[in-house]
Amino acid sequence: MIKLFIIEDHHIIVAGIKNIFRSKNDEIRVIGSAKNVSDAIMNLRKEVPDIIVLDLYIKKDNPVDNIQRLRNSFPSIPIVILTMEDSYSGRERCFEKGRRHISLKKIQKRQ
Repeated sequence: MIKLFIIEDHHIIVAGIKNIFRSKNDEIRVIGSAKNVSDAIMNLRKEVPDIIVLDLYIKKDNPVDNIQRLRNSFPSIPIVILTMEDSYSGRERCFEKGRRHISLKKIQKRQ
């Protein structure tokens, strides 16, 4: 069983991710979520996940600092970034701070 922890400030995104992995047959389980990195660090001390899913742009927080704080607190846990940021420089800064993968939030237009 792979355990995910979500750091995302939009409840609809959190609900969507939880919905994706709600099946009892999935080998992935969402063990919790937080609206910011400070709350996440406190919650992650209770049950350690296998993967952290992090919204890159959380209100009032610096994205690169968030990654660094998580990396300092949990150096062995992979961080997957969930964002609409698709610039090369933004991705590069995140890689430098320890992010291992990026997933882009994309809104598809109906034709």
